[in-house]
Amino acid sequence: MSKLTDLTTKIEQWAIDRNLHTADPRKQMLKLGEEAGELYAGIAKGNTELIKDSVGDAYVVITILSMQKGFSVSEFVDSIEEPTVKDNAETAIQLSLSLMQRTGSIAHSLMHSNNNDTLLTMAHWFIETLFDLAYALNVNRVECIQMAYDEIKDRKGKMIDGVFVKEADLQEVEDEK
Repeated sequence: MSKLTDLTTKIEQWAIDRNLHTADPRKQMLKLGEEAGELYAGIAKGNTELIKDSVGDAYVVITILSMQKGFSVSEFVDSIEEPTVKDNAETAIQLSLSLMQRTGSIAHSLMHSNNNDTLLTMAHWFIETLFDLAYALNVNRVECIQMAYDEIKDRKGKMIDGVFVKEADLQEVEDEK
């Protein structure tokens, strides 16, 4: 088993332990948009730490979204070849735009189709583009995912209106209600 598959399995178990795999995928889609936005902000600001954090977080979110739709990204993640794109700013911009398009396509599919084969293909393309972008930005995708997993692995919280709210944010969310 590869390090990436091992991490993916751990992320999936983490989601199952918190019952995230049964939550509303539309709400998870919003989280994917949030993480992608943070990635774009990191790129725009040249903030390598934010880029690394966002690459890992986006992978965690798409992994959980996939589970909510009944499939596992571990089915295909090891088949994604090492990127061969050039490490430069223009390539990163083009890949960022592609990732934006892929995110929108996943959202459109969630809203207008129940075809999981289509969503599986889109999740594959999203992850492939995310990995290409990480490479173009000179960050290691496995390290990013490891960082994200290390950050969440002991996280506690509860589901509120179909969204997992981490323990540290529970009081703020409850005060807003």
